[in-house]
Amino acid sequence: MKKIDELEYVEVKNAYASAKIALQGAHIFEFKNSQNKDLLFLSKSALFKKDKAIRGGTPICWPWFGVNKNYDFKHGFARDSMFEFKELVELDNSYTKVSFVLSDTPKSRVYFDFSFELEVVFYIGKTLKIELNTKNLDTKEFTITQALHSYFLVDDISNTKVKGLDKKVYFDNVDKTYNNIQNEDIEFKNEVDRVYQDVTYPLEISDQKRVIKIDTKGSNSIVVWNPWEGVCKSMDDLSDYKTFVCVESSNAFDDKVKVEPFQTHSLSVEYSF
Repeated sequence: MKKIDELEYVEVKNAYASAKIALQGAHIFEFKNSQNKDLLFLSKSALFKKDKAIRGGTPICWPWFGVNKNYDFKHGFARDSMFEFKELVELDNSYTKVSFVLSDTPKSRVYFDFSFELEVVFYIGKTLKIELNTKNLDTKEFTITQALHSYFLVDDISNTKVKGLDKKVYFDNVDKTYNNIQNEDIEFKNEVDRVYQDVTYPLEISDQKRVIKIDTKGSNSIVVWNPWEGVCKSMDDLSDYKTFVCVESSNAFDDKVKVEPFQTHSLSVEYSF
């Protein structure tokens, strides 16, 4: 176990990739391939502090995504909760499996009054695979929304496109409008904050230097976000909007998930580049 400032993390290395995953939030904040190229963006101003999500990598939004009308904080409590390190296993020459678990506590019961186990599993290798497994250990059903809030490193947001969402319906969080229709690829000329529904995979992020492919299971919604200059300046832990885009595999809005007692819902994603 290693440490940056206040946060402990697990470091993984094999022939194909390396990764760093913080115990707080089961938060992967670095993934490099065998050519030492970064997949994920990490803000130069990111804070590694207790009870604060790291700005970059893949924060986990759970058990709700976005605003919850009952509480004054967004994206649930998983991203700044302390997970238990479960195991690290070398599966073969291609992948290392690392897993973490979060269970209910008296503190979590204040916000989400159910017995649960949230397991986050990473497969580090030729690609990056992440599984978010929600186990209902209660005697009553519960409903969640969630997202893998991944920040991807790009060369220049102005020359970046997200492909695969043509003709999809989305909610625009910038102007608070519903039932917008995407026309061709997503391009970035100003702030973009959208939730797309009825999504089919795979998707692609392309800039002038590479293509990142996103393949997801257990999700029919995707969030695309870049705050642009104005919002970026208002955030003390976000240094540069020009070199990242968030494309977040999710169960958001109409794509919420009902988990029956003693059942499990799995949201999984695979990133390749």
